[in-house]
Amino acid sequence: MARSQYLLELKSKLESQLEEVSTEMLSACLNLIDYVSVAPLKKTHLTFVDLYKHVDESTSEDIFYSAVFHLTKKNINVLTQKFEAYNSVIDRYETILDDEDIREILNSIASGDYVHPLSGDTLTPEEFSQQVLTFFSPSQLFVSNLHAH
Repeated sequence: MARSQYLLELKSKLESQLEEVSTEMLSACLNLIDYVSVAPLKKTHLTFVDLYKHVDESTSEDIFYSAVFHLTKKNINVLTQKFEAYNSVIDRYETILDDEDIREILNSIASGDYVHPLSGDTLTPEEFSQQVLTFFSPSQLFVSNLHAH
């Protein structure tokens, strides 16, 4: 499938899913896809701040966050959510690659019992948000569909 065909199909899938939700959310999703689809292999570490620059300035924060997470859903699969955690031994952040560690991070966030994925220390919500950071990459499926032709 050609790149343009893939992007058209993706956008039409989003339109059918989101037209009842809100045009603001649809617009945010489409703007993010447009941004990520240009040189996606150079955009492997996208923070919320990076992504927010590419939605309409009038987009509310709630809609923006909803749009970003909507693009991580399995049936859309544009972005992959990733994490990095501060490693005090080497004094820098390191990407969390282990699936079990990622599940622990997600469980920490869902339960409110914040545990550092590298040290196992219990953290306050503030410490957790400073030591465990979320970022996004274009998904493998998204990149391969863009480069299929």
